[in-house]
Amino acid sequence: MKNIEVEGIKVQIEKKRIKNFNLTVKAPLGEVKLTYPSHLKQEDAYQFIKKKLAWIHKQQAKFNTMTVPKPLEYIDGEKIFFLGEGNKLNLQIASKRSVTKSANQIYLNILEKDTKKEKEQLLNAFYRNELYKVIKPIVEKWEPIMQVEVYETRIKNMKTLWGSCNIKAQRIWLNLQLAKYDKQCIEYVIVHEMVHLHERLHNKRFYTLMDKYLPDWKERERMLNKM
Repeated sequence: MKNIEVEGIKVQIEKKRIKNFNLTVKAPLGEVKLTYPSHLKQEDAYQFIKKKLAWIHKQQAKFNTMTVPKPLEYIDGEKIFFLGEGNKLNLQIASKRSVTKSANQIYLNILEKDTKKEKEQLLNAFYRNELYKVIKPIVEKWEPIMQVEVYETRIKNMKTLWGSCNIKAQRIWLNLQLAKYDKQCIEYVIVHEMVHLHERLHNKRFYTLMDKYLPDWKERERMLNKM
């Protein structure tokens, strides 16, 4: 792995046994990384980045306007989000850990000795269970429409992606943090990943399929980024 600079843009580059260039701009700082086929030269990577400078600047500008939310402290009365709505966090000492929700309130029943980490794990377990309940009917809705089959969906915390798709295994991974967002946003991410079962790359065909299946996907994407 190397670091190069292209017209003032610092880029981390890495050769891999892949067929195509893979350029990413990571949130929230706009760090740029390029992986490229191992049979190519560094100059090829340089020229590819040079052609993509306008796109890189656009992505970095988008991140510069975003407000990075403060991490949760898991204290009583704190505002937390679930499926696009703000909820008041209520901590209650109990003999057994559990999470319940009612009327814009989320109750975290914790042990007296529980630390911030254990509170976070408890809330994340709630998010995971609830997110699976949302994912299943959405996938089942879109499979016959898109004429694809998703063999498995999994959830994990991701730092830079909302989702990913293992095309060979027909498996979709979704970011645990989606549990905080509106169902329209969750559906957008799921459809996006399912389109990859038709088209691996983010190319013209991919976006044509997105327009076909989910005409308002750009609006949903903006909603996701804004939130």
